Amino acid sequence: MYSSLSNTGFILIGISLMSAFSISSSIFYLIHYSIVNLTIFLALISLGYLYPKDFRSC
Repeated sequence: MYSSLSNTGFILIGISLMSAFSISSSIFYLIHYSIVNLTIFLALISLGYLYPKDFRSC
């Protein structure tokens, strides 16, 4: 939870500088952060399907 707050701070710092480079860097960081979090979330879901805790689905 706290990492989301710090990442939001990084994005807001870039936007608050109001230069074209900082805004494009903030957008890139936001897209990168979203892709990485989605990938990790999907990997954990797939691991849950590969290694179920209950063996009723085997």
